[in-house]
Amino acid sequence: MATVTKSIGTTGRDYSTITAWEADLSNGAVYNSGDSAVGECYNDSTFDESFEIDDTGFAAGLTDITLRAHSSAKHDGTPDSGVKVTYTGSISNEVGVYRITYDQVTYGSDKVVIEDIEFADTSNSASVNVHFIDAGSQKLIIRRCLIHSIRQGSASKNLYIFGGDTTAPKAYNCMIFNCGKTPTGGSTSGRMQAFYVASSNSQIYNCTIHNIFDNTAAAEAYGIFDGTVRNCIVTNVDSCYRSGANEQYSISSDTTADHSTSLANRDPLTLFVSTIQGSEDLHLKSGASALRRGNDLGTSGGVEKDIDGYDRDANNSYWDMGADQCHACQIQQNQSNQRLSLGFTVGQEVRRFNLTDF
Repeated sequence: MATVTKSIGTTGRDYSTITAWEADLSNGAVYNSGDSAVGECYNDSTFDESFEIDDTGFAAGLTDITLRAHSSAKHDGTPDSGVKVTYTGSISNEVGVYRITYDQVTYGSDKVVIEDIEFADTSNSASVNVHFIDAGSQKLIIRRCLIHSIRQGSASKNLYIFGGDTTAPKAYNCMIFNCGKTPTGGSTSGRMQAFYVASSNSQIYNCTIHNIFDNTAAAEAYGIFDGTVRNCIVTNVDSCYRSGANEQYSISSDTTADHSTSLANRDPLTLFVSTIQGSEDLHLKSGASALRRGNDLGTSGGVEKDIDGYDRDANNSYWDMGADQCHACQIQQNQSNQRLSLGFTVGQEVRRFNLTDF
C-alpha cells in the first residue's frame, strides 16, 4: 500500500493530459491494490480537455484518488497564476464537462479530491443543460479551486457550475465568480446556479461566490441552491441563497443570509480587493465585515486551509468568512492593537503607556 504520485504536464512529465493519467489508473503495472493515486499537474501550459474520473481505478483496487496542482504550480487566489484547466471543445450532451462518476455505495464516499486548480474560460452554445463540474453518483471533495468565466449561450437551458442531482459533494475554500447565461430576453425555463446540490448533507464551507448572472427574462440566478453552508460569502447574484440552503455565519449582498449569525445586504466593494470583471481579486480587504466573523470548523477534510493554503488552525486564527483568511489583515490588527496606549496626567506631565507594557 503506497501513495503513487504521477506528474501531468507537457514538459517531460509522466502524462501530457489529465485524461491520459485517469485512463491509466487501472494499470496493474503502475498501481497495486490498496494504493492511493495522486496526479500532480504542472503549469507547463493550459490543459484544454474534458475528463471523467470513474470506477475503473477503484475496481482495480485503489483506495482514493487525488488530482491537484504541484506545490510549485498552485494559483495564488487570482486567475492565471497557476495550473489552469479549460475546455474549448463542443459540449453536445448534458453530462458534466468534468465528471466524477464512481459508485460510492460500492467503493465508499469521499474518495476523490480535486484541489488547488483553476477551472475557467469555457463557453457553451449548444441547446443543452451544462453541469460544469458534475459530482455524478458519489461524494467529491473540491478544495481551494478557482472556477470562473463559464458561459451558457442557450437562454432556455441550465448552467450548474458545481454539484449533482442526488449527491452530497463537499466544497471547501473555493472561489466561483463571473459565470452566467449570456443571452438577453428569451425563455424563462433555464436556471443559473453556482452550487447546485440536492442534498442537505452537502457541505459548502468557506467559499466565496461573486457575480453569478442570468441575463434572460427569468433573471433566475442562484449562488447556493441547497446544502449545509458555513462561513460563505455570496454577492452580486439574483438570489444569493435559496431557502433550502442551511446557511450560518455567512454573508449575502441581498437579504437571503438571514440566520442570526450571518450578515445581509453587504456591498462587495467593501469586502474584496477587486471586483472589476476580468481583474477580480476576491481576497478580503482590510476593514471587511467578514473578518473574524466566521465559525471555527475544525480540521476535518482540510477545511482549515484557505484559498492560499494558509492554515487557520495551525496559526490559531480567528476564522474569517469566505475562502480567504486575511492573514495580512490580522497582522495589521495586531500591530494596531500594539499601538493602542493609555494616557493620564500626573501634575503637568502626561504619561503614556502602551497596552503591551502590561
